[in-house]
Amino acid sequence: MRKVIKKIIFILLVSMLALPMIFSCSRRKVDLSNYKSIEEFDNKDVKIGVIIGTNISVITEKVFKNAKIEYFSGGADLFNALKLGKIDATIQERYALDYLYDDNKNIKVVDNIVVGETKYALGFPKTEKGEKLCSDFNEFLQRIKLDGTMQKMMDIWFPVDLPEDLKVDLSDLENINGELTMYTDPQVRPFSFSHFTRSVGLDLDLARAFCKEKGYALSIVETSSAIPALTSGKCDLVGSGLEITDEREKSILFSEPTYVTDDVIVISDSSLVENIGIINELKVGFVGTFISENRYKLFIEGAITTIIISVMTLILGTVIGFLLYLANYIGYTFIARIFNFLSWLFKRLPLVVFLMFILYVVFAKVDIDGIIVAIISFTIVFATTVFSLIDGGVQGIDYGQIEAASALGYNKMKTFFKIIIPQILPGVLPLYQSEILGLVNSTAIVGYVMVYDLTKAGDIVRSRTFGAFFPLVAVAIIYIVMAKVITVIVKFICDIMLKKLRFNKDQLKGIKTDD
Repeated sequence: MRKVIKKIIFILLVSMLALPMIFSCSRRKVDLSNYKSIEEFDNKDVKIGVIIGTNISVITEKVFKNAKIEYFSGGADLFNALKLGKIDATIQERYALDYLYDDNKNIKVVDNIVVGETKYALGFPKTEKGEKLCSDFNEFLQRIKLDGTMQKMMDIWFPVDLPEDLKVDLSDLENINGELTMYTDPQVRPFSFSHFTRSVGLDLDLARAFCKEKGYALSIVETSSAIPALTSGKCDLVGSGLEITDEREKSILFSEPTYVTDDVIVISDSSLVENIGIINELKVGFVGTFISENRYKLFIEGAITTIIISVMTLILGTVIGFLLYLANYIGYTFIARIFNFLSWLFKRLPLVVFLMFILYVVFAKVDIDGIIVAIISFTIVFATTVFSLIDGGVQGIDYGQIEAASALGYNKMKTFFKIIIPQILPGVLPLYQSEILGLVNSTAIVGYVMVYDLTKAGDIVRSRTFGAFFPLVAVAIIYIVMAKVITVIVKFICDIMLKKLRFNKDQLKGIKTDD
């Protein structure tokens, strides 16, 4: 029987490994090299990749009725899929091809086909202040287009190779008429991107020049959720290659276009790639990920933020969860009902939805740092976990012991610390330590609430290099190391606690604890 089970397990494992390969090979690869029209691309055998939520995705859906459209969250994932043959083509803005080709030698533009047109602008909220800012910016934009200033800015930011010392200097801005807050996504070159760990780009330069003329100070916040922040009133303008779409115009105000470009079809052509060998390819990937533009600093900064969020959440969640359970134990039983509801909720609700709810609903009108929002959100979740762990441990104790303690004159507080805690800690602490791993790993989603964390650092690097291997491996290794270090420290503290309570497994041998 055991041999049969082993064979079944072996067959299942082989099948799990083989199925992805079978499915990846089952789709007929389409040769697009001779396609010369939109009609040829618009057939059911062609897979076209686009980035979700962009103007291009809307245009692609309108133009290509028969082709299968695959959606991606970012350019790095999209071009990796094109390189690996998971999609056959993609639609891209013509201006971006210079940046894309620098890291994707396999791409080729289909000549003489224009799918659509994309317009870029700055975004403002639909408020009285937003309307005035938008109107003032449009006047400013028209003037700098006429006097040639706009073209000079484009000449600075559009080249592929940029000088190391290039930056957007906000130090000369004066707070005469107030301060404007601008949200940007640092992954949209040349409008807003990270250059030697500095936030730079055409949109930032435009905002700086506008604020200089109108007497505003300017603060810049990096986030991947710029539009929700704008609609919730957390910022005064958004500038990160914001594409004008009919859907977005329903909720935000757009300035006049700052840049207009054609949308073209891009396909993969492996014959364009020079075979440099796997060793050289790894060297190029390593240099692009860590050395170029000092990108290793991005990982360091992101890791520090992740550690701060994890440690603060661990401390606050543990203390709050413990104290609230203690309050529940001594008589405030309504707390248990609240935590039972929260426990039920977090088992069914994606944590990223909870994070965004806290930021864009609870703190919609509050000027609060994304790190604080992340700490508050994760603290609520972890406090719920701690509460549940302690409650589970207490439920396992024979109630007769509590009654006996009461008969001996122990009050609830003394019973809790002298009778209950020494018995539940050996069972609860291992579970507690495992929950810490989940806590550290779950912080990977804080990029959705305007936090520059470790995962966000990896995304920014991937958006520049369009290589997935080294950024993802670096992020994975750092997370593993962080989780290990934190759990080792917590385990050390837990061992000290057990020794101080003079309670360990050896002392329990031969003792009946359920009498």
